This record gives sequence, C-alpha cells and structure tokens, in this order.
Amino acid sequence: MTTVTAMPHVRTSPVQRSRGDSAVAAAAYRHGERFTDERTGEIHDFRARGGVEDGFIVTPDGAEWAQDRSVLWNAAEHFERRSNSQTAREYIVGLPHELNKEERREVAEQFARELVQRYRVAVDVALHTPSPDGDQRNWHMHVLTTTRTVDADGFGQKTRELDDQKQGPKEILALRERLAQIQNDALELAQVERRVDHRSHAERGIAQEPQKEHFGREITAERRAVAQEMAQIRDELQAMGIGAGTPQSDDPRMQARDAASAIDSWVEQARVLAQQMREQVRHQVEHAAQVAREVVQGIGQKVGQVLGSVKERFERINREREAEGSSQAGREAPSDRFRRIEQERAGQPPDTPLTAAERLARAERIGHAGGPQRAVEERHDLPARGEKPSAGSGEAPKPRGQRE
Repeated sequence: MTTVTAMPHVRTSPVQRSRGDSAVAAAAYRHGERFTDERTGEIHDFRARGGVEDGFIVTPDGAEWAQDRSVLWNAAEHFERRSNSQTAREYIVGLPHELNKEERREVAEQFARELVQRYRVAVDVALHTPSPDGDQRNWHMHVLTTTRTVDADGFGQKTRELDDQKQGPKEILALRERLAQIQNDALELAQVERRVDHRSHAERGIAQEPQKEHFGREITAERRAVAQEMAQIRDELQAMGIGAGTPQSDDPRMQARDAASAIDSWVEQARVLAQQMREQVRHQVEHAAQVAREVVQGIGQKVGQVLGSVKERFERINREREAEGSSQAGREAPSDRFRRIEQERAGQPPDTPLTAAERLARAERIGHAGGPQRAVEERHDLPARGEKPSAGSGEAPKPRGQRE
C-alpha cells in the first residue's frame, strides 16, 4: 500500500555580503575544497571536512566557462560592487533516504536543470551525507545558484523573482511542487511504496486528531503563548535574512517545523562563519610569521655585511703594517752606517765586527765631536751592564781611525 508523507525540508536563503557572507567561502565549505577569494585575498580551506558525497555544476548552454567552481564564484564576487550585494542563493533540500547514491544524484540533476531552465542561472550542487551523530535518514543537498543570468559572455540581469514579497512565496511553492514530482518519480523507479507531498496537512485537507481530553485554560494559554513565541522567532529570523521566502502556514506544527528549519539554517551559517574566522586567523598568523622570518633574515644580512666590512678593514691594516715592516727592514740603521764609514776610512773590511772596547771608545769620541745624539745612537752597540768585553787583553785599545 502506498503511503504519502510530507516532503523533506526545502529552505532557501541568500548569500549576502553585508552579513559577511562570501560565495567563494560558501562553495568551498559545501564541497570541502580550498579556494582563494580573489576580491579579498582570503583563503578558504575546508578540505578537512567530511560528509560530501558528490558534487557538480549545471549551466545554461554556451556558459561552459562557469563549470570551473573557483572561476564561477570569484567572478560572481567581482561582478557585484555594492556592500550589501547578494552574490549567490542557497537551497537546502532534503532527499528520500530510500534512494541510493545514483538515484539521489539523478534527483539532484533534475532539480538543478529545473532551476537552470526557470531562471537561466548557474547551479552548483553538493550532495551531503547524514551527520554521524544525527538522523541517519538526513540525506540532503546544498544548491548554490548565481543571482544573475549566465551566458557565454558572463553575467546578465539580476533574477528578482525570489526576492519579490508577493511573487517570492509563489515561486518557492512552485519549486516545492516540482521537486515533489521529481522525488516521487525516483521513488517509483526504485520500487519504493512511499510518496511525498509538498503540501501541509491543512492544505491536503487532513484534519487533526480530535482531543479526547480537555486540558483546561492554563494549558491552552501556554500553548498559545508558545505559538506566539514561535511566530516571533520566525519573524526575527526572517528579518535577519534567515529563512526568508519560506511560505507561512497557520498550522502550529508547520510553524514549529519552519522555525526549526530556519534555526538550522542559522546554525549552518554560524558554522560557516566560524570556519571562515578560523581560516582568517590562521592566514594572519602565517603572514605574521613570514614577516618575522623576513625581518630576522634582513638583520642577519646586515650583521654579515658589517662583519665583512670590519674583517676587510683589519686585513687592509695588516697588509699596510706588513708593507711598512718590510720597508723598514731594508733601511740601514744610523750606527751601522757610521760604523761602515769608519771601517772604510780605517781600511778594515766592512764585515769586521768591532770589540766592545772599540765601540765604547768610538762612542766617547763621537760624543765629543758629534754631539749627544750620535753618542746615544752608537751606545746601542755597547754591551749590557755586567757584560764582559768579548775579546782583548784587558787594555783599552786606541780608537780606530785616530791619526798618529
């Protein structure tokens, strides 16, 4: 027997720059990839996340350039100039858990082609698996679409149908109806007895079960208060741009479900924002570390240059000293020059050494004849105090070279 149940959830919300959203970051997160936002320079790396089963892009004919995910969403971010621009629109669609991987992809492809045919936009689909700690029937897909038409030349006009307050809810309802048809066709082909219906119980004419017990005024008042709080939460979330465009219902259970769906969307957006913040902090830390490394490297180069300059200066000074020492070594001392002249006058060979007594006598004679300075120069050749003369008979010889 075929049973009819409510269709899995369908939620839609814009990717809006004024909230800090980024189409590049959204695509990277939905597909678990690493993209660089060329407009801001931020790197969005979500390769560590799991739960992505499949993904693909569907575009209008001639817009093959949009098949590159990074190119598509960077182009969407560059094209919009305003600070509050909507750069993408997201649909979160539940899928029947009875379908296998190929059947789920077929449903996703048909829905994507429906969006392309209806709005002439590029459609980026990511199929996700249920969370490990959640409901294992929660197979779903995230669908990102451009907010402008796409063709071979790039982007065209804005698609305003879903943003209109009157037309928007009708468009969402028509999409839900078409999605229910696609899912029912897939369930029939998979030989599953269950069918889905996009309408609420009230719209389907299903009356609620009668109350068998009267709970009193207090409980009835509490239920009304809860319903009012749920409506207030829904209005606040829609004012924030979360869950906007979702058709409202008078059924309290539908209101509760819509509010829960809106809260889920908010939690998902908060998770994406937190991941973006972590990536931004990591990028800033890496940049600071790189700057620090460059500073340290620059200081090392400066120190090396200073040390090299000091070393070169010392080497130059040593070379100058060595050159000066070698030139001094080649000069003849005044005492040696005077002795050589005296020896030449006395007819002695130049290399004949004088005795200590001869040197003393010569120094005294020079002191009387040539002044103290020459005597001091000659006394450098005298023996030290206590030193005995090197040779002789003990008698002081006559000064050499004295005329008789």
